[in-house]
Amino acid sequence: MVSQTVKTKGRDPVKRGEILSYIRERVRSGVWKPGDKLPPRTWFEQKFAAAPLTVQRTFQILIDDKVLFSEKRIGTRVSLRQPHLARYGVILYGTRKLESMFSRVLVKAIEMASKEEKIDVDCFFVLGLTKDAEDYRRLLYGIENGLFAGLFFATLPISLKNTPVVCNDLPKIAIGHSSDHFPGLLTIDLDTQGVVTEVLQYFAGNGCRRIAAILSGEKTCLENCRKFHQEAEKYGLEAPAGNVLELSAVSPFQVRPLMHLLFSPDNRRPPEGLYVGDDNFLPHVIKILRERFGAEAENKVKLVSQVNFPRLVNYDFPIKFFGFDLADLFLRSIHTMREFQKKPQKKPTILFNLMDETHITRKEGTR
Repeated sequence: MVSQTVKTKGRDPVKRGEILSYIRERVRSGVWKPGDKLPPRTWFEQKFAAAPLTVQRTFQILIDDKVLFSEKRIGTRVSLRQPHLARYGVILYGTRKLESMFSRVLVKAIEMASKEEKIDVDCFFVLGLTKDAEDYRRLLYGIENGLFAGLFFATLPISLKNTPVVCNDLPKIAIGHSSDHFPGLLTIDLDTQGVVTEVLQYFAGNGCRRIAAILSGEKTCLENCRKFHQEAEKYGLEAPAGNVLELSAVSPFQVRPLMHLLFSPDNRRPPEGLYVGDDNFLPHVIKILRERFGAEAENKVKLVSQVNFPRLVNYDFPIKFFGFDLADLFLRSIHTMREFQKKPQKKPTILFNLMDETHITRKEGTR
């Protein structure tokens, strides 16, 4: 983990900086390889004319940064898993106290993937926050001191454009569409249209004709609603304009008025199928269905939702899930960054396909 605070203590910061640079350069260049034993600290005191306390604190910085490790009776050695080769920074939205569902799932997925790949990962809740946030300072410290093998962004880093977080030589990849604002940034394009196609096929194959959809977006977008309506018609499904709405996932409570309208006793043609485009909406949806229909709620509507795997929440309601395996996505991102570092690609975009829960269950059972 990147040091929690930037180190400023020590009798001689100039000497400390010289020793830090010297050790880091020799480790990164391979002069001192993983597992190699460093000269005794008295050697550094003499070479840099530094006080014992300065050398001690310098070594502690490098131990905290996982560049070195120290054991009694063995001395100080170069860490076996070097940060610049095996640590990745993950940049997320939200805060550590208030994570979005997507961030929670992504962090869990990254924990799974890092064990499989034998890498270290450090998460920073920086996107959308002020630049004086502690995570931002920690992230900059890691970048400036060569403590990352690459950076993974949960979405396009618009809020970080022209900052050192984006303007550096590290391999980087982001979830999102290719953008002229970040011409050299590798991107992973989630096949969200594929989710809609699978959902509509599921409804058509399970006897639904009149459906509704609660789409997820940063703001209401009638174009997305129209596209959903047009796609539904291709499968012989009715999705009237009043049945399709796009809401912000950060305000899931907004779904309640729409649900009350869709399943009002006065609505003589309620939807037979309901697509929930973000699982942040699900608790509100299920609660209102149970309030309206009681024990019969499960038989009144077929509920389908987009979700990211590994799924963290179990619901006491039958739901068909479609979504993306974020552990697999992160592993592919790591491999792609490594390959891109060796040989830059001309079209740095990866299309990542969706899957349903049946596929995920089979996959996890083979691990």
